[in-house]
Amino acid sequence: MSDILPDLTNFIKDNNKKGVCIKFTLGKYTKGFGFEAKLFNESNYKKIKSSLDSYKEWKETYEEVHMYTDEHPSKILNSMIITNKGPYDIFVTAESEDKLDIPDSNIKEINVYTYVWRRHNFVLKNYSYTIGKQVQKLDIYITDIYGTHAEYLAHSSILKINDFMKICRNGESDEYLVLEKLQ
Repeated sequence: MSDILPDLTNFIKDNNKKGVCIKFTLGKYTKGFGFEAKLFNESNYKKIKSSLDSYKEWKETYEEVHMYTDEHPSKILNSMIITNKGPYDIFVTAESEDKLDIPDSNIKEINVYTYVWRRHNFVLKNYSYTIGKQVQKLDIYITDIYGTHAEYLAHSSILKINDFMKICRNGESDEYLVLEKLQ
């Protein structure tokens, strides 16, 4: 984990601007397909959701249902991919805080579960499609960039992500590597 902290710290410092948020998305990266932003395994989704639901000290939690639409940032300013020997890689984006609802007739419904903590929001999504299987997704947002040291935010974020990786790998630790930085 310590190998990626300098790069992630610099990424947070470089994108510490008004109107910008930092988001971590779990998924898988392959050269042929790029980054696939989904959990791929309903069992892992249930483990993550159960872990989030079992914690009773959240600052706030809420649930939303979106019909035939998905929320996207109006602009992605910067991104990097962090690979992992474990079940998921990480796509880190610096994106606009303002979001757009984009209609998608293939999406029947999205159940969105948000868990608010001190400097992070954990957003778990379950997509139901008009045709095909359900897909699950986990995004983690840094909510307090201003006034908090970038190194602390980088370390804290990776520790939280590592907790999810351990849940999915039954307690085994992971090794991370910054694969690609896009600007």
